[in-house]
Amino acid sequence: MRFGRTLRSKNLTTFASKSVSPGIGDGSGSPQRTPGIAHHYYNRTFPPRGHLSENEYRIAFLRDSTDFGAAYNLCLILCSRDRKSEVLQILESVTKQASCPDYFYVMKGDLLASRGDWSGAWEAIAGLLH
Repeated sequence: MRFGRTLRSKNLTTFASKSVSPGIGDGSGSPQRTPGIAHHYYNRTFPPRGHLSENEYRIAFLRDSTDFGAAYNLCLILCSRDRKSEVLQILESVTKQASCPDYFYVMKGDLLASRGDWSGAWEAIAGLLH
């Protein structure tokens, strides 16, 4: 698998420090791209960041678990508040859905890698190959 071989030959901490968490959702409202190694393999646009509150996104996501915009923005808000265990719970739920957008797999992989869970990160990124 070319993806795995190539990343193993690079400094994997680059993947954890430069992929999704700090680069997405800068508040500009414009689409963001994943920087670093993840960007090389995942050259897709992330959705724009919304401007609702955490509670509004949480309610929307609880009402409709397929509201990927609400899930994405809730994850961004929680990440910015260093509530990563909650983000992981949301990502676990979202990535189990057949219609899950690809950027959630990148977010999940990045979060797991930042925690040092390399096998979990690889598994999450493998979801892009579905």
